[in-house]
Amino acid sequence: MRKDISLKCIAFIIFVSTFFILTGCRGPSASEDLLYSLPSEADLPGWIPQGKAQTATGDDLYLLINGGAETYLEYGFRRAVIQSYETADGHMFNLEIYEMEDGEAARKIYTFKTDSTGKVLYLGDESRLESYYLNVRQGRHIVTAIGLDASGTTKQALTEAARITVSRIAESQKPETFDP
Repeated sequence: MRKDISLKCIAFIIFVSTFFILTGCRGPSASEDLLYSLPSEADLPGWIPQGKAQTATGDDLYLLINGGAETYLEYGFRRAVIQSYETADGHMFNLEIYEMEDGEAARKIYTFKTDSTGKVLYLGDESRLESYYLNVRQGRHIVTAIGLDASGTTKQALTEAARITVSRIAESQKPETFDP
């Protein structure tokens, strides 16, 4: 009788453990990783996130960006997160994170979106700052920060937001290590 109870307890523990593993107790999903990569108000003092970040997967990208979704989808788009930021005195920018199938797909999009006229910044794998926007490639991700003006305040915020985002993406891409 006691042996039968022990086997039932072991079976129950295995069932509960399997349930938790299969129902998401594995850490954040990929889209949560993208949301985690966005800077908060504390990260960018004076810049307030406007509303909830917008997300898209697959063909839903057409709902977020007008006119460019087809190119992303053609190159292997997976998911995106877009967040708007604003200061009290009216400066604004949008931060967009696009996850592609792989690094090569991201490189193709980056090449499509940039040219040699921008200022090279040492962010991510590649980056260029134009008059009012910044593109960065980090692994299989493209980070685009678009200012609604070309002021120094906005350019500084674009750069800092991209730096934070790329740093978080790079951190999430590190292979997990096990140290017994």
